[in-house]
Amino acid sequence: RYTDWQVAQRFDYQVTKDLSLYADGSFYRKRIYRPCGVPDYKTYDFLYRNSSVATGGKLKLKNSNSIMLDVNYDSHAYYYMYTRETWDKEYDDSGKEISFPYFPGDKGLQSDQSRLLLQLKGIFNLPYFNRLSVGTDTEINWLDAPRRLDEKDQVSDYTTSFYAQDEWTPIERLNITAGGRLTVNQNFGVRITPKVSALYKLGAFNLRATYSEGFKTPTLKELHYRYIRQMSIISLNLGNTELDPQTSRYVSGGLEYNGTRFSINVTGYCNWVDNMITLVTIPLSQAPGDLVVTYDPARVRQYQNMDDARTYGVDVNAKWTPVQSLTLTGGYSYLDTEANQYDEEDQVMKHVIIDGMAHHRATVSAIWTHAWRRSNYRLGIGVYGRIQSKRYYQDDGNGKAYNLWRLNTRHQFKLGKRWNAEVNAGIDNIFNYYETTYHSLNYGTTTAGRTFYGSLMIQFGQKKTKNT
Repeated sequence: RYTDWQVAQRFDYQVTKDLSLYADGSFYRKRIYRPCGVPDYKTYDFLYRNSSVATGGKLKLKNSNSIMLDVNYDSHAYYYMYTRETWDKEYDDSGKEISFPYFPGDKGLQSDQSRLLLQLKGIFNLPYFNRLSVGTDTEINWLDAPRRLDEKDQVSDYTTSFYAQDEWTPIERLNITAGGRLTVNQNFGVRITPKVSALYKLGAFNLRATYSEGFKTPTLKELHYRYIRQMSIISLNLGNTELDPQTSRYVSGGLEYNGTRFSINVTGYCNWVDNMITLVTIPLSQAPGDLVVTYDPARVRQYQNMDDARTYGVDVNAKWTPVQSLTLTGGYSYLDTEANQYDEEDQVMKHVIIDGMAHHRATVSAIWTHAWRRSNYRLGIGVYGRIQSKRYYQDDGNGKAYNLWRLNTRHQFKLGKRWNAEVNAGIDNIFNYYETTYHSLNYGTTTAGRTFYGSLMIQFGQKKTKNT
């Protein structure tokens, strides 16, 4: 069982008709209780604490131009909350073992990830049907994990990006977008990635095409973090400071139809990835000897670069409104992957499964709404379905296929000139599906079964008025 709660608040302030500011923040806490006794003798619970603050604003300029600034800081901390006396150990620089106790009520920090994100963006309408977007992003990351890093108690990095994108509409039916991003990373240098896309309108039909390149640097956890996953066996997962950045080339093409009551879009894509970063199983002989001695794992997994990988698939989404009060939607995705990695021990190229890949996914929904204006009441009833085929993994079996269904009722009330209320109530996982797969194997879904839920939201606000 677990308990969790969240507090969030947002403030918006319209300084002038052209300048608006905002500030928001949130705090989230979750504790997962783990009983101590047969068959699992667990002496600590899991405690999670997440917090975030943000501020920023938007300045409107002439000719529908604008400048936006956003500053975000968030933190995600993970602790062991001890419920029994527990002795732990670590090693000093000379390799000497040091043992120490934790008592009930003590907390042991496992990891604390923090991020500061600064974003500045400007949008400008230029002559000859051009719309220019320029901006810069700076992201600073910290990872504090005293017991789970390779050498230090804390590691950090930063990335700064500069980008520009131009949207050109030479004729009403044609839009061409081209741009580029310059990325500067503290550990991996400089990279330029381009993007170009085109949209052509032909009556109710749209034709789309895109080409782009990507650049992804390893995260701090992928580089430095290590942790034990203890199920029926002990698995040691390792970071890798020898990782290279991941690069990609993406191509897609699509066709859309937008009718009065019916719309559909079909998109096919292919993504070629070099040095793809993923978690793979490695021989015990390739793991650090001191960690093997300390944890005695049955399996070792490490983040490594694939020699090459490719993902390709098709996405289909449709929406139909047979009558004004009823909306039907459906979506389907097909995905296939190929990945190869050179095995240094066997000196051969091997095919590697990308964990969590499922060939088929689909969603469906039917939503009926009706408003009773005299009573200031609006009702919405929706049925939602989510379907997925088998998920593939390198180890511990594949996840089962499943389909889950949810019924939601939405009730909206107008309580006065300034007060509104909304109630949502329903049943998630209507048919009570849950998996009985053995604890250490992979699941298709981790749903616990049928759930009844409800929520209440009260809105208070003053309508905007125009001064004449």
